[in-house]
Amino acid sequence: SNLAAALRYECRDTLSVRKVDGICRGNTNVRTLHLQLCFIGPDGLSALVPFLTSSSCPVEDLDLTDCDLGDEGCALIAEILRFNRSIRSLNLSGTHSTSLL
Repeated sequence: SNLAAALRYECRDTLSVRKVDGICRGNTNVRTLHLQLCFIGPDGLSALVPFLTSSSCPVEDLDLTDCDLGDEGCALIAEILRFNRSIRSLNLSGTHSTSLL
């Protein structure tokens, strides 16, 4: 069966984000990725960039609410969106950026 998967994960550092990256790479059905309140910062988001920019990335719904991304993280989001055309929903509430996209 080709069921869409939702992944909600609590991670507090780059190492746990790398675990999420490994899970996502191993599951081509992850359509929803919710990392709200994880405070991963730009370093954590950077660990997900290879997955989120890959041509096979199936994620359509990405929630990065209160992940403490700042301006650097928003620049990474712009890079992700340049390559990933599957993302239809993006939540960046609480991003703490001075120049939000």
